[in-house]
Amino acid sequence: MDRIIPYADRAAELERVDACVANDLRMLAVQIGLPLAKDAASKKYVAAMLDRLERDKPALAAVGPADRAAR
Repeated sequence: MDRIIPYADRAAELERVDACVANDLRMLAVQIGLPLAKDAASKKYVAAMLDRLERDKPALAAVGPADRAAR
């Protein structure tokens, strides 16, 4: 899980500045982390990020594709 922690940390740093970028970083961390999650703690960590992605999805849906491209 050491490979995904930098992405998760950076997402937390950027959350207030750019929620879209933070979401993209979390998505990347999940994509990298899913195949690596072998033990219970790793699976729980990745699952928590997935939960966060799902929780943030409605707020990010309000930002249209044109708004994201402009960033």
